[in-house]
Amino acid sequence: MDNLFVKCSVCLNFVAKVVTLHNDESFVTKLRSVVPEVEWLDYYHICGGCKSDLDTAYEFRSRCIRLNLEQKREQYFECYHCNSRYGDKGVLVEHMKCHSVESLESPPKQFKCDDCNKSYTTQKILKVHLKKCKVRDPPTRKNRFSCEVCDLVLNYAKDVVEHCVEEHSMERKLVKPYTCTECPMRFSSSANLIQHRKYHEGSRNHICSFCGKGYITKSDLTVHEYIHFNRRNYKCEFCDKAFNTNKNLRSHMLVVHTDPTLWKYECDVCTRRFPLKSGFEQHMKRHTGDKKFGCHICDKTFVSRSELQKHVGSHSMVNPFKCTHCEKAYKEKRFFEIHLAKHHGIGNAKIPIRVKKFACHVCPNTFFDKHKLHRHLRVHSGDKPFGCQDCGKKFSDKYYLKQHAKNMHNSGQNEEIVSK
Repeated sequence: MDNLFVKCSVCLNFVAKVVTLHNDESFVTKLRSVVPEVEWLDYYHICGGCKSDLDTAYEFRSRCIRLNLEQKREQYFECYHCNSRYGDKGVLVEHMKCHSVESLESPPKQFKCDDCNKSYTTQKILKVHLKKCKVRDPPTRKNRFSCEVCDLVLNYAKDVVEHCVEEHSMERKLVKPYTCTECPMRFSSSANLIQHRKYHEGSRNHICSFCGKGYITKSDLTVHEYIHFNRRNYKCEFCDKAFNTNKNLRSHMLVVHTDPTLWKYECDVCTRRFPLKSGFEQHMKRHTGDKKFGCHICDKTFVSRSELQKHVGSHSMVNPFKCTHCEKAYKEKRFFEIHLAKHHGIGNAKIPIRVKKFACHVCPNTFFDKHKLHRHLRVHSGDKPFGCQDCGKKFSDKYYLKQHAKNMHNSGQNEEIVSK
């Protein structure tokens, strides 16, 4: 490439002539105004074509701002007594002094809402009210509002709010008169209820432009796209971790830096506490036996999709996470990272401290895992469910059956569970 040609920092083309930003501060100002997402420095070079596009974009932006200012200047303030119009609010205030004191203290409310009978001083204020009033469901038999304390049914949401404040001494902002017809959830405003109903409809019309995933609401999509930007602007004040969203930071604070005795959700069956509602609901499904996710290879079912995906990997003989320092290989990344930290001192994975908390009620033996305790209990009960299909000999553990088949029958597959 000829040394006379210089690379443009925007279009990346090599051109004979470029403009350096520090030579003209107006270019820096324009770039930072048009594209504020980029931290423009003084050493960038811009070719003539990009400079022309920049001038066009900056002029269009400036034109839109001027138009917005002109529209604001065209706004006027109207006197509700004589309908006189003024371009400045201060001038209107001075004009109002010419009217009687009585009329200033109690301006006439001649514009009335047909739905809730409220009255307003101007047509403009009434229009603002009507937009909010239309959102509210009409007082039909189907859409009446109920008190969450005593189940009293009233025609309007505002009546429920007044009732809860006066009769139950509730804070006004904590009253939730709007109830979802699909589930028991309640809301303090109709806007929140409308947003909630979208989740029951399940229509994922908001598509991520990075990965193609669909989301029900625009706010959910916005939160998801922060993951792709990976800016991690939300930093934890107690440790060095940072997160893409404020929601993830709040979850981290609850899970890691909050005393477990203060966690909000408590199981009524085993008194175990949970910091997040999602973990609590998944835990309760274990007590109820609600396992909707079934394996397509075997008959096992699971509470969550993540548990199912983890189980499906157990059917595979592939261990993708291989240690380059020894011959160990793992199916899951978590166990692989623990191995690196424990045996090779690599990484900062937290090494779990194993405790033998499963004790045998017959002898003093204790075990790390529950299934090992159950396997041990067969020694005391004499139960031998694993039988050899060649000689009929029975064993209390599947491992002993494999060893027997290998040594006595020269087979590693000779195993069968004998049902009683």
